[in-house]
Amino acid sequence: MRRTVASDGIRAAAGVLLIAAAAAFVPAQSSGASLCATKQLRITIAAVQGGLDHVGAAVRFRNQGSTCVLRGYPGVDGLVADGRAVVHATRSLSGYLGGAKALESVVLGHGKTASALYEGLGGPLPGHRCPNYRFLEITPPNETHSVRLRVDRGLCSPQIHPVVAGRTGSVAAV
Repeated sequence: MRRTVASDGIRAAAGVLLIAAAAAFVPAQSSGASLCATKQLRITIAAVQGGLDHVGAAVRFRNQGSTCVLRGYPGVDGLVADGRAVVHATRSLSGYLGGAKALESVVLGHGKTASALYEGLGGPLPGHRCPNYRFLEITPPNETHSVRLRVDRGLCSPQIHPVVAGRTGSVAAV
């Protein structure tokens, strides 16, 4: 009898721990907020400080609707005038100019901004060519609708990092 009570107690404790562990991994949607939709975001880009031929921009997502959640990587493609994609930014956690330490869910209240760092080289590596493009097609994380923005010039070997809270596209001390 004692053995059954003890094992039932262990099973109950294990069940509680399992439920607690599962709750720790529930995305920020548990805050009651839904995923951010492209139509509720004002998407812009702003240059960031570069160095050693590395250049970049913060892709900013300003929420113009009700509270929502962004998590993961935006899609970023370089387009030519006729709309063809000539380059796709590689997804990476961080790079030369910064980025993120980990994937995080960013809960965006109305008027708040999250951002992702888009970076690459200002010119080609020796023996390589860079695609020439003047537009970026940006798709927020977990979305299928994109916006097209004009850029002064394209980047060589572009990367995109995950969204983080704030306007810089990067967290301190990556």
